[in-house]
Amino acid sequence: MMKGAFPPYTPTQNFKANYKELKIASSCYFGSVLGEQGGAFGIIAGAIQASKSSSGDKCEMFVEGESVETLYF
Repeated sequence: MMKGAFPPYTPTQNFKANYKELKIASSCYFGSVLGEQGGAFGIIAGAIQASKSSSGDKCEMFVEGESVETLYF
């Protein structure tokens, strides 16, 4: 229902869609995307993730502006 592409060097992705009469949105952080790029940038991204104690990806889902679920993977 929602899809998009990552801007360069950005681990976040925000989606918006309408499903029937509902406004659906998500705010996602995909740190693994940057970490897999390798080289100096991948090393820096990994260091940032480690400093935040983050090792995975996360999406917060919203329906009508209210947070309804947080997905970790």
